[in-house]
Amino acid sequence: MEVFISWSGDRSKAVAKLLKEWLGDVIQYVDPWISTEMDRGSAWFEQILNQLGKTSFGIVCLTAENQHEPWIQFESGAIAKRLDKSWVCTLLVDLGYTDVKGPLQNFNHTSPGDKESMRLLISTLNGALGEDGLKADKLDRAFETHWGTFKARFDRALSGNQPNQPKAERNANDLMIEILGTVRSIDHRLVHVKLPGAPLISEDVDRTNIKNVLPYQYWERIQQLTILLELKQGTSEDEIRSMLIHNGVEPMFAELAVRKAVEELKAE
Repeated sequence: MEVFISWSGDRSKAVAKLLKEWLGDVIQYVDPWISTEMDRGSAWFEQILNQLGKTSFGIVCLTAENQHEPWIQFESGAIAKRLDKSWVCTLLVDLGYTDVKGPLQNFNHTSPGDKESMRLLISTLNGALGEDGLKADKLDRAFETHWGTFKARFDRALSGNQPNQPKAERNANDLMIEILGTVRSIDHRLVHVKLPGAPLISEDVDRTNIKNVLPYQYWERIQQLTILLELKQGTSEDEIRSMLIHNGVEPMFAELAVRKAVEELKAE
C-alpha cells in the first residue's frame, strides 16, 4: 500500500524521513513515499502528481512553521480530495490539537511523541490494508519492538531542528477545543481501527462502553486537559482533587493527576 508523506521545512523533513523508515519496519506491507528533492521544478511537480495518483494513505508532517505554507496546503488538499478523510492524518510534530487552524484541523491528528497516539496511527494504517493487514498480536509486538527507537530518534530530530517561532500559550478556550478535538478524533477513528486484542468497532457499536476498549492513556489525557482548564479558570487544587475523588478516582491518583497538571501549566 502506497503511503504519501508530506513535509515542508527542515524540522518536518527530518521527522518525515524518520517516519518513512519506521513505518516500513513496523508494517512491511506499506510502502511510504517521501520526496527529498528541494527543487520544486516542473519535473518534480509531475512526479508528485503521479505519486498522489497511486496513494492509498496520506500523512502530513505538520509544524508551527509550515501549517500555513502553500505547498503543505496543496499536498494535503490533493490527498484529501483523492482519499476518504479516514485515511489522511496529520502528524503534529510540534503542535497541539488547538494549534492547527484552517482545513487541516478537520483531519485525524496524531502526536508523534505520544506512544498510544502513534499506536492508533499504526492501527489505522493496518486497518487500511484490509486482508493484508497484520493480526492484532503481531502488530502489537512489532509496534512495541520498534517504538523505543522511533521515540529516541524523534526527540533527536526535534532537538537538532529547532523552530524559529515560539509557541503561543494556550488559553482556557484552546484547552476546551483540544478536549473536544481529542474526543472527536477517537470517535472518528474507532469506526476503522482494530485495536490489539479488541473487536473491530463499527458504526452500530454500543459506544456507552467504548472506554473499555480504548487505551487508558487517551482518557487520562482528556482528564489532564480538563484539570488544566479548571486551573486556568481559577479552581483551586483542593477543589479539583475533591471533584476527581467524587467521580470515582482513587485519592492517590487524584493527587498525581493534579500535580502533573500543575507541572504542565508551569512549563507553558
